[in-house]
Amino acid sequence: MAVTLKSKQEIAQLRQAGHLVAETYEVLRPHIVPGTTTAELDRIAEDFIRSKGAKPIYKGYGARPARNGQPAVPAFPATICVAVNDVICHGIPSPRQVLHEGDIIGIDIGVLYKGCRHGQTNSLVMSVRQFRPMLSLRDFRRCASMLATASVVPCTRIHRYPIMGILVPD
Repeated sequence: MAVTLKSKQEIAQLRQAGHLVAETYEVLRPHIVPGTTTAELDRIAEDFIRSKGAKPIYKGYGARPARNGQPAVPAFPATICVAVNDVICHGIPSPRQVLHEGDIIGIDIGVLYKGCRHGQTNSLVMSVRQFRPMLSLRDFRRCASMLATASVVPCTRIHRYPIMGILVPD
């Protein structure tokens, strides 16, 4: 696969899209409290992204019609992917998924901004608590990344699929 070099303008657009994703995380942070549903977080994220003239790239992704005996694949129905506690990745926000004190939540956000796609693959991972800002998002992510990297354990098999296990202390 060839490497596509980006122009200075394309790099600037990527930077702007990345800033929008970071801003969306900041908008969501105060709402990650006990009693909030993941559907509410999704609505807040979508409203913010669209208010900035961008489009959520996960919403509507992956739809395929039935063909060659294979069933149809529905489109992803949400703006964010949200994983609470034991959900590994790409959870769908739901009005039935209410956050509780101590839950661990991971959120992925992707935007299409000024023709530039930016998918945030490094989730914002937080413990659900009453919101008390102590760290900037940059410091929080740096800390979370170091802790996650230090806690990765060797590959194990679950249901015949290899996964990386991560230890989460009680």
